[in-house]
Amino acid sequence: MDLQIQKEFDNKLLKRKEIVFTASYTGKTPGKEDLKAELCKKIGANPEHVSMVAVRQLFGETRCEVFAHVYNSKEAMAVEPKYLAERGKPKEKKEAAPAPAPKKEEAKK
Repeated sequence: MDLQIQKEFDNKLLKRKEIVFTASYTGKTPGKEDLKAELCKKIGANPEHVSMVAVRQLFGETRCEVFAHVYNSKEAMAVEPKYLAERGKPKEKKEAAPAPAPKKEEAKK
């Protein structure tokens, strides 16, 4: 996967960098976890301080445009909406609940 940073804006008020980058890939569209890991590797950021805002697939191409916020610290992430802060984190696996017992059919009179 190849990343090219298109825009980088330093938002000093919110203590974050707002980054727009394009990811070129082969095969299927990468997930947010993969894009986040590649971005952190490229800019040297802590993955806990990165929030994936949006991933937009470019029609008919093997590229996508990604919007991300990179915060200076975990405390600075308090301004990020909770649903955005949770994006790009690995999903927790739920244990399968036991299947309910099948109901017995009542005999019709």
